[in-house]
Amino acid sequence: MVSSFLSPHFIFVLLSVLFLSTIVSGKKDFDCPEGTRVQYSSSVQHGRRVHCVCEEGSVCVGPNCSHALEDCKVKCKQVSGFAYPCSNCHCVALEGKSLSAHPEEIFLSLADGGKAFSINFATKDVSQHDTDNPYVIVWVNHNLDDANEHEIIGDSKTTTPMRMTASTPLVLIGVDENNDDDSEDRVKVVAEERKDVGESRIGFSLWMALVQGFEGKNICYIVVNGDSYSEEVCAMLPTTSFQGVTTEGKITIGVVGDLGLSYSAPMVMQAMKERRDLNLFVHPGDVSYAFEVQDMNLYLNRMEGIIKHVPYLVCLGNHESNNKGVLDAFVHRFPTDLLGMSSGSNSSHWYSFEAYGCHFTVLDSMANLDLLSSAQSIWIEEDLKLAAQHRMNGDVVFLFVVLHYPLYSTHRRSNPGERLDKVKQMDELRQNLEPLFKKYGVDVVFAGHDHVYKRTVNVLRGEKNPEGPIHLLVGTGGHNIYASWYNLPDYDAYRRATPGFGTLTLFANKTALWEFNEVSISPCITADNGGNKDCPQALITKANGNYSPDVIKRDSVWLFPRRLPSQAQSITEKEYMKL
Repeated sequence: MVSSFLSPHFIFVLLSVLFLSTIVSGKKDFDCPEGTRVQYSSSVQHGRRVHCVCEEGSVCVGPNCSHALEDCKVKCKQVSGFAYPCSNCHCVALEGKSLSAHPEEIFLSLADGGKAFSINFATKDVSQHDTDNPYVIVWVNHNLDDANEHEIIGDSKTTTPMRMTASTPLVLIGVDENNDDDSEDRVKVVAEERKDVGESRIGFSLWMALVQGFEGKNICYIVVNGDSYSEEVCAMLPTTSFQGVTTEGKITIGVVGDLGLSYSAPMVMQAMKERRDLNLFVHPGDVSYAFEVQDMNLYLNRMEGIIKHVPYLVCLGNHESNNKGVLDAFVHRFPTDLLGMSSGSNSSHWYSFEAYGCHFTVLDSMANLDLLSSAQSIWIEEDLKLAAQHRMNGDVVFLFVVLHYPLYSTHRRSNPGERLDKVKQMDELRQNLEPLFKKYGVDVVFAGHDHVYKRTVNVLRGEKNPEGPIHLLVGTGGHNIYASWYNLPDYDAYRRATPGFGTLTLFANKTALWEFNEVSISPCITADNGGNKDCPQALITKANGNYSPDVIKRDSVWLFPRRLPSQAQSITEKEYMKL
């Protein structure tokens, strides 16, 4: 009798009942604010996700709203809400009226080679479309204390999102009456829709407002869509020349690749949100690990705390390139096509821009790079040649290349076939790119793909060489960190298998300091090693976003610009400071 009572079938049924009761009760681990309820969305790739969804007849407003897709395996139904409790998201009753879709997934990027910038955002399609396009209002920020102050989700300092109603009109255009000395008109720029079949399938429209004339300015902006609009956001825009560094004293650029929505990625995002000194964010591929278009929506919602304050420049990764739906969403969502046109590539997959006296050549490492037959390789030579000329004229100090696949990596793949493919891939990249890197004096190559951190010395053809660039592999965004290495070659200066991000700080004396910042994921230490990959996000969720992971500086090195495209800088830091 006892043995049958404790049969495997009985134990399975008992555990199933306990699991379902936990889901229904919520266990108070995910407390949704008043006016919302807990809802789980289904995704074939990612399983169940939890959202705070608005009750029937109301809609979510605020900068972190998201839209869950329920019962996706049968019939997709959109539910308005947000992905985790936050103080600046709330539900508003429609009361029989049609409320314009709130602008969301807002981020900054650059255009026209770095001389202009774009404000990019999405709106959820509603049954009654607005007759006019959304628009942005931009003005110079004269209160410089507000510039570049990134908000932290759930922080008490976070401002309440602004909303427009019939009873509280807002004058958006006109002269800033609070500044008597140097009043400037606020600029209204109408956004253009970025067509994309993938987004329309789930009821989203993508928009971009191209803004010119604010290079090097501290600006503020809001995004307006009918009777809904975003909160006021302030940012400092780059200069293309090094003058921006001279004026500010120093400029910091964040670099990390291979971010996602699970494993330790939420901790890395959280740590970067708390860096109040970032002026630019460069992402060397694998943006969000989106297996479906809506995954990229959720990623951009979570990243808003950084990328709506800091221009966000992305590189194509294999996870975008290998999925047509996600690739379409990538090229329509990010203005890489405009950057390609302004830099002569006529492609949305490779482009260049200049910011703070640095020239960035951004490549598609998955495409053909044969020196004799590749359109991209022909463009690379022309682009690097022009950048080298700009450096001779004093307009460019550093020359950087950004791509996804690394030319140098000592991470050891577990599968023998993958190991051979990887070695072949690196050999081909070296053969096709290193002659150009040497010829035009590339200073640093940033890469991702392998989920580790690694820094080389100046290297060329697999050997130490002062005429070659330094390679920085920063695939440490937290999407399942790797942990296996080959033997250490002599050109490896430092390597570490931990989540984190890099920062490149430019100084007025034309030097730069590179640092790798490890992000601690304790107490979710096994999230990247076969443990609970959802633990980091759950930890942040439980704290309502008020969670500060520890950050430890693990590696640093001073970088010096090259005097001539054909010469490597060989002087020491002490000697350079005397010049």
